[in-house]
Amino acid sequence: HTRARGPRPTLKLDPVTAHPLLELFKGDTVVQCGLYQRRDSNPKRFDSSNCILTCKGFSCGQHYWEVIVGTRNHWRMGIIKGTVSRKGKLSKSPENGVWLIGLKEGKVYEAFSSPRATLPLTTRPQRIGIYLHYEKGELTFYNADNPDELSALQPSRPRRTHEAIAWLSPGGCSRGVRLCAGLS
Repeated sequence: HTRARGPRPTLKLDPVTAHPLLELFKGDTVVQCGLYQRRDSNPKRFDSSNCILTCKGFSCGQHYWEVIVGTRNHWRMGIIKGTVSRKGKLSKSPENGVWLIGLKEGKVYEAFSSPRATLPLTTRPQRIGIYLHYEKGELTFYNADNPDELSALQPSRPRRTHEAIAWLSPGGCSRGVRLCAGLS
C-alpha cells in the first residue's frame, strides 16, 4: 500500500455513538474525556466502553485515515463490525468483530488479537495510519509520522460479511485524540 496524494474527505466522529464521558470538538474530529453527560438511551451508543465510532462505515473499497495520538499514554483504535453490540463491556478480539491496536500506560503497544500480541515498536508514533482494503479483508496499522516510509505496525484480516466502522477510544482524560482526514 502506498499512501495516495490529493484532497481527502474528512471522517467525522458520530456523537450518537459516543460514550457519555466523551466530548467532541473541532467539527466532531477530536474526542477527549470530559464530565459525564446525561444522554438519551440509544442502541447505537456505547454505554460501558469508553469509545466512539465514525459517522461513515465501509462496505467496499480501499480506505486510509490517520489518528493523531500525540504524546498520550493510553489509546485504542481500529475497526468493528457494524453489528457489534454497544451495550455492556466490549469484547476486544477479532472473534467478536473487533480489530484494534493500542498503547497501554505509555509503555506497551498491543494488538488485540487472540492471544493479545505486543507490538515491537522502538519509536513512539504521534500519528497512526489505518489502511483498510475491504474486498481483500486486509487491515493494516502504520506509523504515519514519516509519510515516505510508512512502516506496518500490525496487519489483520477482518471478515467482509458486515459493514466495518472506524472505532476510537481516547483512553485517559487528558488531551484529545484527533481523527484526521481520510482517503477513500
